Amino acid sequence: MIAHFIASTSHLTEDLPYFHKVVKALFGNGVFLAHDWISIAERRSDKSANQLQPTNWEAVLEENMAAIDRADIVLIDISRYTFAQGFLAALALQDKKSVLLMSRNNTQNSLAAGIHDKNLQIKTYTTLDDIKLLVDEFIQENSITTNDLRFNFFINRQIHNYLRDVAHKTGKNKSEIIRELIEKEIQSKK
Repeated sequence: MIAHFIASTSHLTEDLPYFHKVVKALFGNGVFLAHDWISIAERRSDKSANQLQPTNWEAVLEENMAAIDRADIVLIDISRYTFAQGFLAALALQDKKSVLLMSRNNTQNSLAAGIHDKNLQIKTYTTLDDIKLLVDEFIQENSITTNDLRFNFFINRQIHNYLRDVAHKTGKNKSEIIRELIEKEIQSKK
């Protein structure tokens, strides 16, 4: 399983123990990171102010979008909530990724509390030990052995037209139609 972890770097030194705990919990569950931005941020913060190059925000956005695309799950620490985190959460949910928003603060009076999506969980933690429990539970709930797998593939115009027509006639989505065709093929081979 591959995860993308997102958090604000505005208070990096103060938040690093939490970020490292998330990553350690992911690794402890055999989960790989889609993008290890924490190491990059740490190296960047270690440089003196006069050595720092301006942040290339376009590259940061592209890296995050690519990591979300590669990831099976997305975890976002919203303790220091930013617009970027909300934007990336929306992208992940739009891609039907399971998303965990986690915070050291109460989120009941935040915009995130108003989002209703079956792929979204919002949890609060107070200690470093709480993080491990949250991450472990989230991974278990979203493990490949307990959920359907998702994959993308390319089709030609003829197949697209067929699926569109059958979907319209049956009221099913294209994925359901393809899944049923494959299941029929599997049954016929038994």
